Amino acid sequence: EPGPVTPGRVFSEDEVAVHDEALSDFRAGNYDRAAEAFHHILNNGEIPEYKSEAVFYLANTYQRQGKAEDAKKWYEEYLTRFPDGVYFEEVLYTYGMYLYDLGELENAKKVLQRIPNERPNSMYNNSRVRAILSES
Repeated sequence: EPGPVTPGRVFSEDEVAVHDEALSDFRAGNYDRAAEAFHHILNNGEIPEYKSEAVFYLANTYQRQGKAEDAKKWYEEYLTRFPDGVYFEEVLYTYGMYLYDLGELENAKKVLQRIPNERPNSMYNNSRVRAILSES
């Protein structure tokens, strides 16, 4: 779905330029502007890697803004749409830890259990994950 856009904001026709602008805004902490650009890439972009990266960064953007439901939605979207994506293992870990920090132990365990199950050789298959998985 289309994201919010600042009235009068026009995006470049150059997808690379929009992507670079989105990352720049994200890194600078301009999360509303970054989210607008990432939504634009998702809705109008042609480069598959940029679309998957936009979903990854939308989840991170909303997490940093404290918008838990939006963050969870986009983490789930990434896991569903991009199981072979470059950020897949990082999303499992980051999302699982985020759920844990939100106090959602059972949901966190469901996500984190996928690391040893699906990516046993991942650097994210670590003692912190094992500790959370052993909690009751």
